[in-house]
Amino acid sequence: MKKAIAIALVLMILGALPVALAQDASPVPARERALTVTGSASVTLVPDYATLNLGVVAQAETVADAQAQNAIQMTALLAALEKAGIAKEDIQTRYFSVNPVYGDVASRYEMAYPSPEGKPVGYRVENNVQVTLRDIDSIGRILDEAMKAGANQSYGISFESSQRAEAYDRALQEAVKEAQRKAGLVAQAANQTLGGLVEIQEQGVGYGTGYMKSMVMDAASSTPIISGVLTVEASVQVTYQLQ
Repeated sequence: MKKAIAIALVLMILGALPVALAQDASPVPARERALTVTGSASVTLVPDYATLNLGVVAQAETVADAQAQNAIQMTALLAALEKAGIAKEDIQTRYFSVNPVYGDVASRYEMAYPSPEGKPVGYRVENNVQVTLRDIDSIGRILDEAMKAGANQSYGISFESSQRAEAYDRALQEAVKEAQRKAGLVAQAANQTLGGLVEIQEQGVGYGTGYMKSMVMDAASSTPIISGVLTVEASVQVTYQLQ
């Protein structure tokens, strides 16, 4: 009886094998093919305004003296800016600091290392304002007036454009067109047909601008300023089906 049951089980297993093998041999759907490319474009602009960072640095043996000297210079600077036609809302304090100075107090613009006793020999007070200049052509004149009034440091000039957003929109549209062109070119070179758009991603914003390095200003020198042009860049990544 046991032998008969074992034989029957073997026959059942053998009978099921062709079905299982047939299922395993069925074709597996091919993985969906896709093509991903990146497109970039840029638009140039002529800047129509600028931001100028001006500073007043004063140093003395006591905090009170350094602060008083700085206040006198900064008050004169603000008055000069206002006289030059800069609106109050276009002037903003961006940085103010008081730091001890170690070593030779005559070294006005350099922070020396601590003395062996670790006691400061003076104090340095810095006050920095950011000025928005609506008239690009006035930058050199404003700088000259600021230096005459007491500004002795600059932390850079940044050139900007009020048309930046519109320029980026144009660059973004051109970036999409460039990605489409590249996708079609690659598909054609690979003897493939470009299918539908699967995904598109914005890659970010690029915005180039000029600046003037931080430096101690010299009232005896001229101040030529060249604004140049700005570059607004856009980039996208697109994925298409391949047929």
